[in-house]
Amino acid sequence: MIRLKTVDGRLELPPSDRIPEGAFLMTLSEYGELETFSTRKLDKPGLARALFDEREMGNIPVDTKKVELPNGEEFEISAHIK
Repeated sequence: MIRLKTVDGRLELPPSDRIPEGAFLMTLSEYGELETFSTRKLDKPGLARALFDEREMGNIPVDTKKVELPNGEEFEISAHIK
């Protein structure tokens, strides 16, 4: 299972052959701006969409169904996609 890290209050993807060290998980806002995910007020549907996109782009394994949040909580991607 992939474990997300927290750096400066934002979620970071673990490095891999496709993801460099220090890559923050990002999403597009409703205004078309790139935003990171704050761990203080976590947008779970937005996080699920961002993880789905990372999976579809091949940045995380295609069989990834859950990730571990920095607090140890398991986050199931499909449970939060609307």
